[in-house]
Amino acid sequence: MYPTKTLNISKAQLKTGFVFFLVLVWLIPFLIELLCVKVQMPNPNSIGTKPLSAMNNVLAAYANNNRYSAFVLIFFNNAKVLLYNIAGGSSLGICTFFNLIVNGCAAAFDFGNAHKMGLSWTTIAIHTLPHSIELIGIWLSGGIGFSIAKK
Repeated sequence: MYPTKTLNISKAQLKTGFVFFLVLVWLIPFLIELLCVKVQMPNPNSIGTKPLSAMNNVLAAYANNNRYSAFVLIFFNNAKVLLYNIAGGSSLGICTFFNLIVNGCAAAFDFGNAHKMGLSWTTIAIHTLPHSIELIGIWLSGGIGFSIAKK
């Protein structure tokens, strides 16, 4: 018989590893999209005229100087993402996994477009730093979805 070695991993270490995994599921597609995919500039004439994305509607609200409408659009879009992540647990975490990937790609697309429009990376970071709580919420809801899938 070979001697067996038991691996003593605490629950705190498991939780830390799980959170790290969730961040990587979001971060890897974000970096691939940002560094490898050529971002397309949005057509300024299409902003607010077609329901292409939530971002177009938010940009249209800001263009009309309607910050409340932009806030409501962003809030409900984030709530939808959180609910998709949590409900994705019923699909054994597959929907949660893909939603985190798509969300990472969408964030990179928006950052890349902002940089192509002339904003520096520092300016983008300064303006998005207050919204980091949204990312934490997305990662935590992904964790909830995966924990539902685990049960």
